[in-house]
Amino acid sequence: LDSILRKFPFTGLHKWHIDEKMINEVEFIYIRYQNSDFQFIKMLKNIKNSNPDIKIIIEIPTYPYDNEVKLSLKNLTILSKDRWNRRKLHKFVDKILTFSNDEMIFNIPTLKLSNAVNTNIITMKKVATATENINVIAVANYVFWHGYDRFLEGMYKYYKSNNPSVKINLYLVGEGDELKRYKTLVDQYNLNDYVEFCGRKEGIELDEIYDKCEIGLDAMGRHRSKVYYNSSLKGKEYGAKGLPIISGVETELDADPTYKYYMRVTADDSPIDMIEVLEFYNQVYDSGESKEKISLNINNYTKKNFDVSVTWKKVVNYIKE
Repeated sequence: LDSILRKFPFTGLHKWHIDEKMINEVEFIYIRYQNSDFQFIKMLKNIKNSNPDIKIIIEIPTYPYDNEVKLSLKNLTILSKDRWNRRKLHKFVDKILTFSNDEMIFNIPTLKLSNAVNTNIITMKKVATATENINVIAVANYVFWHGYDRFLEGMYKYYKSNNPSVKINLYLVGEGDELKRYKTLVDQYNLNDYVEFCGRKEGIELDEIYDKCEIGLDAMGRHRSKVYYNSSLKGKEYGAKGLPIISGVETELDADPTYKYYMRVTADDSPIDMIEVLEFYNQVYDSGESKEKISLNINNYTKKNFDVSVTWKKVVNYIKE
């Protein structure tokens, strides 16, 4: 009965135990947010009652998030509980850390950050052997808002309309709910010679695929979840690898007109134009710089702007205030 009732709104069957001695010795609490329910709000209230001076920071990885998942009975009950209870967060939470552009979320002031990576532990890609092909990589746990069907549809149009001398290949690395759909599209569009499903990879195996590729594909369908600005973690990983990026959602890179290793496509369901991809590739790699220099420029830019040591200073400074 417990496990069933907890799925429904307004139920709070489990009491949170707060160690008051420990809480009184703590200066801040950082929580990566999943959703709110009665128990979570009660826990926050008990913490603040025990130590009114404690700073509570909640990180919301993606905002807005109500459309992140497709609705089902289970998801609807969780979302209903969240919508009801998150209205009380402002009573107990001091800051919400967001990777969006929002100044306030749930009536709580935000700490706006860029997503970040530890560039010291990400190996830069090796320079791909010169070919007449353009190899694009997309690494993700595929869900509907990744939108890589748009890229597949663009490839279909590209190969259908002519017999191009330049081949555009896509390496799909990962698994997820949309993978079956992507495989169906590849079969339907006769793209098997140009799309490789690599499965979930990590370590050396993943590095070897990165080494073949010269463009990183960020999310193409964030608009499907009603997200129109996103500081993508995957984009930062591509940057640390030394890859130019194509994105279907506005990111920090849109604000830097001097950064030439970035292309943004429209936030809609239209197929991605492979001629524009080809032009972007030529713009980047026919600039007179060596491929080694281009990758190094991208890597250095990522270190300077999106390393954890840089972006998280804002959080550290807030805690020290």
